[in-house]
Amino acid sequence: MINAAATANVSIGQALLAGLIPGIIIGLIFMVYNYFYCKKHNIGDRTPFQGKRLGKAFVSAIPALLTPAILLGGVYTGFYTPTEGAAIAVVYTILVSVYVYKNLKWRDIPALSAKMPVPQERSSLWPSRQSLHHRSLSWTDFQAQWRI
Repeated sequence: MINAAATANVSIGQALLAGLIPGIIIGLIFMVYNYFYCKKHNIGDRTPFQGKRLGKAFVSAIPALLTPAILLGGVYTGFYTPTEGAAIAVVYTILVSVYVYKNLKWRDIPALSAKMPVPQERSSLWPSRQSLHHRSLSWTDFQAQWRI
C-alpha cells in the first residue's frame, strides 16, 4: 500500500486510513465464514460463554492491540512518518512476541527473515523507471524546443 500511495502521489497516512473500513469489513466477513465453517465441521471449543474468560482474553491482548495505536498515534501527531512508524511497529511487535507472549525466540528471527518473500524486480523498480521515463520525455521536450 505504501508503494501504491507513493506512486499515486497520495499521503501514505491517508492511504492507510482509507484501508481501515474495508479491512474491518473483510475481517467481519472472515469471522462469519469461520463461524459457519466451524459449526458445519464440528470444529472448536464448545464451552459456554463466560464474561470472565472474555475479560482475561482482552487483557492478555492489550499489548498486541496497542500496535495500531502506536503506529497511527505517532503518524497523526507528527512524531514520525508512516514509513518510520511501520518500522517502529515491527520492532514493537517483535519485542511483545519475545518478552510478553514468549512465543518467539531471538534465535528464530533469522530463520523467519529468510522465509520472507523478496520483492519482485518489476514492483520495486517501477517508480524509478517511471522517473527515468519522465526525465527522458523532459529531455526530448528540451531537444524539440531548442532544436538540438
